[in-house]
Amino acid sequence: MVDSLSVNVSWLGIIVGAIALFILGGIWYMPLFGKVYRRELGLSEPGEGESPLPPGKTLGKALAGQFIASLAIAGLLAWLIGNESAGHGAVVGLVGGVLVAAALTQLHQFEGKTLTHLLINVGYVVVGLTAVGAILGAFQA
Repeated sequence: MVDSLSVNVSWLGIIVGAIALFILGGIWYMPLFGKVYRRELGLSEPGEGESPLPPGKTLGKALAGQFIASLAIAGLLAWLIGNESAGHGAVVGLVGGVLVAAALTQLHQFEGKTLTHLLINVGYVVVGLTAVGAILGAFQA
């Protein structure tokens, strides 16, 4: 448990955790669930050389935003985990993932998107934050 606002974090762990979350996002939303996810958003399959993003979105900005968000997530989780074990980090990440999943579920009630869309997103958040928590715990123990 965090006893004060001053916690030693592993900056290397934060970077490794952010990279892991970034890579997981690429795998999750492309080869694993990409076709289903795009179908749920009403997007067609991109042709060769076409962007998988909706019209008006650029891949560079999307990837930069994704990585910055991954750094913020890893940094905040590192602070919450403190100098504990990988197991403790995984539990903190899991709890954080479930918390975010619950918030996404609240928003889902008003978005008009499918349950499949929601499950793909919350699955990524829960799996990703659990993994990042374990990585951070291992670096900070």
